[in-house]
Amino acid sequence: MEKPPAYSEYAPSPALSPSTLPQHLTEVRTIRLNNTITDQILPQFQTAVTSGLSNTTLVLLPSSAEDSQQSLDAKSSSSAPEVLGFPSTENVSVIRLEGEENTLEFWRQLTVARELESMLKSHLDASGHRVWVPRPTMRSPTAADKLSSTDAKQGGQFFRRKQSSSRSNVSTSPTGTGYLEASWASPRPEPLSPGEIRVDVQLKDIPMRIVTDMGLYETRTGKGVVVKMEIGG
Repeated sequence: MEKPPAYSEYAPSPALSPSTLPQHLTEVRTIRLNNTITDQILPQFQTAVTSGLSNTTLVLLPSSAEDSQQSLDAKSSSSAPEVLGFPSTENVSVIRLEGEENTLEFWRQLTVARELESMLKSHLDASGHRVWVPRPTMRSPTAADKLSSTDAKQGGQFFRRKQSSSRSNVSTSPTGTGYLEASWASPRPEPLSPGEIRVDVQLKDIPMRIVTDMGLYETRTGKGVVVKMEIGG
């Protein structure tokens, strides 16, 4: 019976410095996202612009996942999948990512979507495009703000406080909509100046309808990365 090799014969594991793992993670993400931008996203944007379209929506679908329901795996279908949940007037293109480096486990990380948006903006900016940057806006005081400020006062201002509270629901904004109503309103996208490009990247649940090999419609829902580009005209 052979004796096991001496302890000294085993090669020692390479030492990992505190910066090795985070640095390697950053490098891997950067390479993958850069490849996706140059090979998938920018060519689709260019095609849309060539067609005269100022708005383009790309849906990036991961290549695989443990849960086929989440991965939106349509390889078994006899026709191309149809993405649902977008307005019929919106130009939507589906990009099925391939390879082990494009799994759902990688793309469903929220930090990946944020980094993709940042890198995409950097690509556009470096090529001479004017990337839209949100303008700082002044927040209108709400009724709760006004009431809180009034409540801080004491003494002989009791009746003034009561009067201010009774008027908290009255419209006092220049547009005729009360502060309370304005706080409930959904913000509208800020208009773009000519030549500006707005980019938005979000991780979303994507409903998709496919036709199976048996000719039946099937709807699946899973994670996908939605990339939107708008050009001001």
